[in-house]
Amino acid sequence: MKPGDRLTVHVAGAVAKPGVYDLTAGARVIDAVEAAGGGAPEADLNRLNLAAKVTDGQKVLVQRVGEAPAAGAPGSPDGGSSGSADPSGLV
Repeated sequence: MKPGDRLTVHVAGAVAKPGVYDLTAGARVIDAVEAAGGGAPEADLNRLNLAAKVTDGQKVLVQRVGEAPAAGAPGSPDGGSSGSADPSGLV
């Protein structure tokens, strides 16, 4: 396997085994969460786009139900943008 065929991600938060994991190129957020043993019972997996591709060096943060959203929470290719407008009105 060539070096470009692997990527390394940091999975943190509400998962069974937080840590750094090596995945195959083209892996998705769900693959990263599963590599960390799956979501903990209090995990709010609906906050993540589980189908998004992960990138080398990405941090996937699995938040808990009711936990305040982290600024720029990783887990999606755009760095965690929820797709909502900036409340400050800045463009």
